[in-house]
Amino acid sequence: MYRKGEASYQALPLPDRVQLDETEAEAAALRFLAFMKRRHSVRD
Repeated sequence: MYRKGEASYQALPLPDRVQLDETEAEAAALRFLAFMKRRHSVRD
């Protein structure tokens, strides 16, 4: 267990964001929507 002041924090670098033009972004969103509609969850 860490004592106060002993733990160090190092941030992880995030990947670069990809900027899509409007038509590419819309197409990607529609592909994601189609993928999510295919998913099924089963819960007790």
